[in-house]
Amino acid sequence: MIDNANERAKLYYMTIFAQCFSPCGKYLVAANNYGKIAVFNISKILNSDRSQVDDKDLKYPIFTFDAHNGPVYALTSTDNFLISAGVGDILAWSWTDIYNKHIKIAWSLTIPESDNLGKPETNAIILSEDESSPSLYSGGGDNNIYEWDLETRKRKNTFKGHTDYIHCLTTSNQGECVSGSEDGSVRIWDFRKPTKEVVKIEPYKSELCSRSKFGKWIGCVAMDQGNDWLICGGGPSLTLWHLASLNPTTSFTCIENTLACCGFHDDLVIAGGGDSNFYHMQFDGSLKAKIPTSSTSIYSVVLRNELAVVAGTSHMIDACPSFTYRDFILYFT
Repeated sequence: MIDNANERAKLYYMTIFAQCFSPCGKYLVAANNYGKIAVFNISKILNSDRSQVDDKDLKYPIFTFDAHNGPVYALTSTDNFLISAGVGDILAWSWTDIYNKHIKIAWSLTIPESDNLGKPETNAIILSEDESSPSLYSGGGDNNIYEWDLETRKRKNTFKGHTDYIHCLTTSNQGECVSGSEDGSVRIWDFRKPTKEVVKIEPYKSELCSRSKFGKWIGCVAMDQGNDWLICGGGPSLTLWHLASLNPTTSFTCIENTLACCGFHDDLVIAGGGDSNFYHMQFDGSLKAKIPTSSTSIYSVVLRNELAVVAGTSHMIDACPSFTYRDFILYFT
């Protein structure tokens, strides 16, 4: 009974911080605050005739494994490796091993230690879009962004400038990395010039974005495929910025709470954060869809074709086809 009670308590207090899809698209991977990673067979869930699939195959992981000795805050994937980050070093897991349910660390990236923090937590990881020179970018508790060469597994560059820890990262197809921090700034870095940011935006100083009751921190950032627009939010409201002029153009006032994730999908904006709703909006700020989810706060939204998968402060993960309604629920157990 004690073990069962402990397991129930763990489910109650679970937070899922990160998700990603496998390279083949058949599997969803999710990671939680207990350092565990779960693998779900999404191909069965997307089966057009799900009535022919066993209910357990729909709802539960095909397996879980212990990944970190603390929360896992970020996941990403190459063709060959699942990469996880959080407390301690960044770890890589072979997809071949995962498919065979034979889990071992394939390789790791050693996070530099600081005098005050030891090894700081890593809150965000992102892959570069330059396939000729594969790199991974990481950011976290020591305020720095690190560039890692994925072929040599060595640290190439360190981007310094933020004065507080980094919550989020994204990249562009023009050789840039974009970061958002607790210090209230969004910074754009040129991979070829790591000594100083190219652009610095401080949304909390803009009348359109500022929400002093929530603070100045930035919790999410994304760029569109054309590199014309940037969205960011956190304490400040979710806001669309025109990069050529560096002016905020649209504040998405339909979201009244803080923000933890955002992105572009075609000509629409998606977001989630400090409430239970997954938002889908037009560029002019109008609300297209507001989907209730199982989480009281949302920390992760991942997209695959016309499917959005949403997770946060719950052991339940919501899948939303066409981004318009919640069709089914997965259970991280």
